[in-house]
Amino acid sequence: MTSTAWLRQVVGRRIGRRGDADTDEAVAREAPSAAVAVVTAVAVAASIVVMLVLIRPFTVGPVGFDSAASVLYFDRILSGQKLETFLGATPKPLLTLVYGVLYGLTHDWRFVSWSVIAVQAAAVGAAGLLIGRVAGPSAAAFAAFGLLGLAPLLTDVTLAYATPFALLAVLVAGLAVTRTKPAYLLAGVALLPATLARIEVLALVGVVTVAVVIAYARERSSGAARRRPTYALLLIAFLAVPIMMIHDVLLTGDAFYWLKVSGVYSATYPDTVLSPIELAGFVIRRYLPFAPILVLAVVGVTWAVRRRQWPTVVGFAGVGPGILALLFVLAARGTYTSARYFILIDVALVLAAAIGVGVVVRIVAAALEGRSAAVARIGGVARAIAAVAVGGILAVVLVRPWAPLDTRTRASLTSNVQTFRNSDTAARAIRTDSDGRYARDGGTLIIPPLLQPRLAVQLNLPLTRVVSSAVAASGSLLPAPRPGDYVVHESRLDRPATAYDRYEVAQPLAEGDIVLDPLVSDRRGGVWVYNVRPR
Repeated sequence: MTSTAWLRQVVGRRIGRRGDADTDEAVAREAPSAAVAVVTAVAVAASIVVMLVLIRPFTVGPVGFDSAASVLYFDRILSGQKLETFLGATPKPLLTLVYGVLYGLTHDWRFVSWSVIAVQAAAVGAAGLLIGRVAGPSAAAFAAFGLLGLAPLLTDVTLAYATPFALLAVLVAGLAVTRTKPAYLLAGVALLPATLARIEVLALVGVVTVAVVIAYARERSSGAARRRPTYALLLIAFLAVPIMMIHDVLLTGDAFYWLKVSGVYSATYPDTVLSPIELAGFVIRRYLPFAPILVLAVVGVTWAVRRRQWPTVVGFAGVGPGILALLFVLAARGTYTSARYFILIDVALVLAAAIGVGVVVRIVAAALEGRSAAVARIGGVARAIAAVAVGGILAVVLVRPWAPLDTRTRASLTSNVQTFRNSDTAARAIRTDSDGRYARDGGTLIIPPLLQPRLAVQLNLPLTRVVSSAVAASGSLLPAPRPGDYVVHESRLDRPATAYDRYEVAQPLAEGDIVLDPLVSDRRGGVWVYNVRPR
C-alpha cells in the first residue's frame, strides 16, 4: 500500500502529494472536538473521584519523603538558615515553592495532597485534549483513562511527588506547540517548571534544542531563515539550571548540590546502583508486560512521522528515548537510577499508544463503513460515542495493571496512607508528652529514615535531632537511646521487620540503664512511640 493510499484510508479523503503539510490542520478540523471535550471532562471527574477514594486525604495528608523535604527546604531558605546536614532528597525548586507556601500557610499536609490531586486531574485532562487534537476521540479516551489507571503515576500522587507537576507542564507545552499557530513562548515557559519539578525533563529540553538547531539550519540552507525564529523561545526552559543553582546556594551554599545528591546516595548504598547491563535487564522486565502498548506506540509514532507532526514526534523522542538514554548515562557513571525515573517514559508510551489506537480505530471504521451500508448510515454522534467507548475500554484492558481495579495497587496505596497516619499519630504523641519536653530538653527523635523530613517539619526540629534508626546484630537499637529521647517504630518502614519485634510492646521496655515508656502502642495501625527515661 502506498503512503498516499494509506493516508486516504485513515483520513477518508483524497490527499495529494502537496497535502502533507495541510493534513495536520485537516485532521484537527475533522476530529470531533465536542467528543474530545466531553471525554476529557469525564476523565477529569473520574480521576478526582478515583484519587479521593483510593488516597482518602481527608483525615491525613499522605506526603512522602521528597515532598516533605521540599517543605523543610522552603523553611530553611525562608529563615536564611543553611541545611544542617545532608538529606537524600534532590531539591526540586517548584515543589519547594508550591509545597512550602501551602504548608506554611496551613500547617496541614492535606493541602499539599489536595494540590497534587488537582494537578494530576488536570494532567489527565490535558492528555485527553492533546492526544484528541492529534488523533481524535478514541485516542483521547485511551490517553486520559490510560493515565488515570497508570499505577506508578498514581503511586506518585499518593506520595505527593513531583511527576504530576512535570507531566502537566510538559502537556501544556505540547498543547501550546500543536496549535494552528504555535505558542512557542508559552511552551518554553511551561517546560521551565517541568524541569524544576523533575530533572530528567532536561533530556526533553535537550532533544528540543537539537530540533530547534535543525529547524534553523534548514531555514538557513533554504534561504528562508528568520532573524528571530520564534521557536527559539522553547529554549527558555534552560533557565531552570540557574534557578536550581540559586535555590541550592540559598539552601546549602553549594550551587551544584542538586547534582550531588544521587552521587552521595549511590556511594552510601552501592548495592542499589545498577550497571548498564543490569539496567537493560530492568527495562526489559518492566516493559515486557507493555508489549501491546509498545506495538500501538510504534503505530502511533509512525503515523505522526508520516503526517509530519514534528512537535509530537519531538516530544515523544525527548520524554521516551531521551530520558531512557539519560538513565543509561547515569548507570554508566555508577549513579543510582530509581524506578520513579521511568514514570514519564511510561506516560510517553501510553500517549503514543493512544495515537496508535486512534489510527487503528479509524482504519477499522473506514473498512466497516465501506463494507456495510448500515454502518455507513450511523450518525456522527453515535460514531463519536463508539470511538470513545472503544478507546476507554482498550485503556482499561491494555494498561496493566489498571490501578483502580488492581487489588495489589489499592492495597499499596492504603498501606502508604496508613504510614502517614502513623506519622501524624507519633508527632501528636510526642508534641503533647509533658507539654513539649522533646523541645525543651533537647532530646533526639530516633525514627524510620523515611519519616525524617516530615517529623522534622511537624515538630519544628533541626535535622541533627531527627535521626534514622537501625537495629544492630545484637538486637539493640542504633543509635542508642538516651534519657530525653523519643523512639518511633513504624512496622511498614522499619526493616527487617523481625529485628524490631522487641519494640512492639505495650509495657515499659528496659534496655541497660534506660527504660522505654510507651506513649503509643498500636499493633493494628503498626506504630509504637516511646519516650526514654533513666532506669
